[in-house]
Amino acid sequence: MQSREEEMEELENLLDTGCVFAKVKGGCDSVNGKVNILLQSYVSRALVEGHSLLSDQAFVVQNVVRIVRALFEVALRNGWPSSAKHMLRLSKNLEHRLWYPQDAALKQFVGGGTGGGTGRQLTQGHTQGQMGNAIPAGVLEKVDASLLQPERLLEMDVNDLALLLRANVQSARQLKEAARWLPRVDVECSVQPVTRSVLRLTVRLTPHSDWRWNDRLHGSGPVASEPFWLWVEDPENDHIYYHETVNFTRKQVSLSSFFIKQ
Repeated sequence: MQSREEEMEELENLLDTGCVFAKVKGGCDSVNGKVNILLQSYVSRALVEGHSLLSDQAFVVQNVVRIVRALFEVALRNGWPSSAKHMLRLSKNLEHRLWYPQDAALKQFVGGGTGGGTGRQLTQGHTQGQMGNAIPAGVLEKVDASLLQPERLLEMDVNDLALLLRANVQSARQLKEAARWLPRVDVECSVQPVTRSVLRLTVRLTPHSDWRWNDRLHGSGPVASEPFWLWVEDPENDHIYYHETVNFTRKQVSLSSFFIKQ
């Protein structure tokens, strides 16, 4: 993937506006630098206008997401918790187009604003940015500035939230609704000694009471579910002893059904 002369000006603009996470080594005229710029610009939702750059960006993103997911699987199977956490977070940043934890989690539901990005990908080819109740980008900027977490946001009254963000009541109501779409699980854990060298670990996973299922976000088919990774690690020895995925369906979320793992 070579840098073309006609792309230099736009790449330099993207370097200034879209590259906020990591330093770009090699500059715009190197392959590594171009890939880095296009990848960071995608996550930052910076507007890319050139057709050749758009094509190259799509190629880079598709392959990098696969590579990062593969690295996560490798780290998980080898029992490397630090690497697994890092790769999983990076993968989610790429898939949801946000810089966690700097960006608000609700940014994936943004409806519009500066940049060429759309919201979280929905089923049936739609995006949250195309929904009538999408969150205005300006409101999300105020949420970022106020460091307002989804948990605190849900506790607030709609009128108080609108006053705090200097937004209208409708935008505040949309914000609270979107906060309920974020998948959250309550975790309870108990440890019981079996022998001097064996422990029984019991984990109870329950969908959070504020979590509301959205068919266009979480899926509407009979096998639609939201997956969570569960693993048991030893932080002192930096090792994962056990891992698996736990999937919650719409029925389980609606009824607050729980999983018990031993």
